[in-house]
Amino acid sequence: MSEFFIRSVRPGSVALAALVLTGCSSLNPVPLAEQAVRDRAAADRVAMFNQQEPITAAVTLEEAIARALKYNLDLRLKKMESAVNGQLHEVARYDLLPNLVVGAGYTDRSNYSGGDGRPLYGPRGSRPDEALPRTQNFSTSSEMGRKLGSVEFSWNVLDFGVSYYRAKQRADEFLIVQERKRRVIQTMVHDVRFAFLRALAAQNLTAEAENVMRQAESAIELSRAAERRGALPVQTALAYQRALVDAVALLNTRRHELDFARAELAALMSSPTSQFRLADRAEQALQPLPSNLALLEDTALLNRPELREEDLRRRISGDETRRQLMQAFPNLSFGLGVQYDSNRLLYNNDWVEGSARLSWNLLRVLSAPEVRKAGERQLDADDARRQALAMAIMTQTRIAVLRYGLARGDLELAQRSLEVDDRAAAVARAGVSSRAETELELVRVSARAAVSRYQRAIAYANAQAAYARIQHSLGQEFDFGDTESPALADVARQVGTALETSEARLPTVLLAKAGPRPKVQLFLDDQQSGKSLLAGVTEGLTRSGFEVVQTEAADVLRLQVSLRMDQPARGLRRAEVVLSEVGKASTRYTATLPSEPLETTYLAMGEAAVTANVGHLREWIAKGNP
Repeated sequence: MSEFFIRSVRPGSVALAALVLTGCSSLNPVPLAEQAVRDRAAADRVAMFNQQEPITAAVTLEEAIARALKYNLDLRLKKMESAVNGQLHEVARYDLLPNLVVGAGYTDRSNYSGGDGRPLYGPRGSRPDEALPRTQNFSTSSEMGRKLGSVEFSWNVLDFGVSYYRAKQRADEFLIVQERKRRVIQTMVHDVRFAFLRALAAQNLTAEAENVMRQAESAIELSRAAERRGALPVQTALAYQRALVDAVALLNTRRHELDFARAELAALMSSPTSQFRLADRAEQALQPLPSNLALLEDTALLNRPELREEDLRRRISGDETRRQLMQAFPNLSFGLGVQYDSNRLLYNNDWVEGSARLSWNLLRVLSAPEVRKAGERQLDADDARRQALAMAIMTQTRIAVLRYGLARGDLELAQRSLEVDDRAAAVARAGVSSRAETELELVRVSARAAVSRYQRAIAYANAQAAYARIQHSLGQEFDFGDTESPALADVARQVGTALETSEARLPTVLLAKAGPRPKVQLFLDDQQSGKSLLAGVTEGLTRSGFEVVQTEAADVLRLQVSLRMDQPARGLRRAEVVLSEVGKASTRYTATLPSEPLETTYLAMGEAAVTANVGHLREWIAKGNP
């Protein structure tokens, strides 16, 4: 038996078995070599900086942003992810094509295949499964070794439908990556500008701060000497030293706060060193505080990349449901192929095969209702997530405007403090004499003036950053053009042009993308609530994207506002605001009010009534009722 086995085994089989055993033995854990890790770290350091243009002059704000756009590693990663997703989208399109498979092979046996034929019915009516005498008339129609070849064309209708929706999902995933890249650029421009202004302030004030700190150390020693000589009373000397130490400590804190900005700027530019100078730039006048908060909120809801990403995710969820539902349909497949077999015992060595097959997985049909329900729940979850994000973005916009107003106030206060300290230092310098008290007071007021200068520089940078945060919260889009192939100087010029055209104003013109705002004319059917309720309704409509007009027109929604209030009971009363399309549909908002509501209560109730029923108002307008 063993001899037969050895004779039957072919040399190729032995080689294949040896290869498999060798591969299995090489699957043991292999730790990283220390030298390989060092080589990788050295190669990464070279790869991070080898394509950068060296810094040969003072860095301007435009060049700093250009370096961030070209060399920042986070942005580079987003660009690579975008390229990968774009390529995957192109690959997914090929899944829509039919299959065209070219095959070739070789098959071999250790002996001939053969068989014994017997009649379907024997001479005595016996069946093939009954024991019959062996005829010893074996035959074969296949050689032991033969070559095979084929060219087959096949098309599966169900696979085509599934691949179609998968390709649409890939396209939306590519757009999501584009929105993420846009968000990274917006954040990077904001961070670079903030770090640049702070680092520039540190650069301009470092020499003065070092000089003041040297003078402060000398002044402290001088006051101690005067104290020992009796030229200054002990309490006066100690109070002076305390005040001077506090001023120096505050100056040192403000100095470090700005000095860190240089390291942050170098990281944003992916610069291998932070030893560079910044080009001085004149302070720009601050923009006025925005007053059209509703318009800013609408702009943010239209243009923020995060909300656009959620819109695309909802489309992906819808396509995923359709893709799964398509698998419940019958499957129709077609096939056509040319076959070749080198077997010399065949009557025909090449032939053409055609096939068509219809199949239907009935269990998939049973799951279709659940798939549809799961898809609807997913869409509801997507809507809820997007609405929560929209609320967060609206809050972020409001806070950004509030912070800008506070930052402007801080800057004004810091400017006044600096003016007072500069005047005090000028008076001290003008009245300096040989008296120790006068010289020491000059050092103290100079230190305080230096602190005020730092605080004013920080306040200015914070104010500019706060305004930039408003732009960031609105989804400010920068058209920098191509930042990959041009030289760094060309990218810096493109950045300067884009900043000049887009950053001087808030991008509220983006509202034009949404088309005209629906017009609403308001009517108050009684004066029980006065003008406060109507003012609240007006504010709610404005925030919700409507335009309140006074004149009638064919395209104006005529909205009647009514207030119904129950009699007070236990200090409370039930109130109901009715919003009615004149002569047509109506909707209600109910709340519990104090027995004697204030004007602000009516105002808040009117705004809440519109917010709660804005869907009905848009539906009335969409139906063309006005």
